Amino acid sequence: MSYRKTSTITITALAAAAEEDVTITDAKVHVGDVVIVNTTAAAETGLAILGCWVAAEGTITVRVSNMNAAAALTAGAVSVRYYVAR
Repeated sequence: MSYRKTSTITITALAAAAEEDVTITDAKVHVGDVVIVNTTAAAETGLAILGCWVAAEGTITVRVSNMNAAAALTAGAVSVRYYVAR
């Protein structure tokens, strides 16, 4: 079984070179599922998705990073598309 959906993740104001984990809630995901997450449009310069995984039943964790060496990223909502395969 596989499917894809869109969602919104909320990024806090990330300092230069900082990382944070954000979550997507989806009742259909299970621990062990393969997940791919990407933005639906061009993201703010410096924003990178480093990885994603199903941390618990129904919860996808997405690790984001500010790859800028000197500038902070502004906080805000980012539209993402994700693919889940079991």
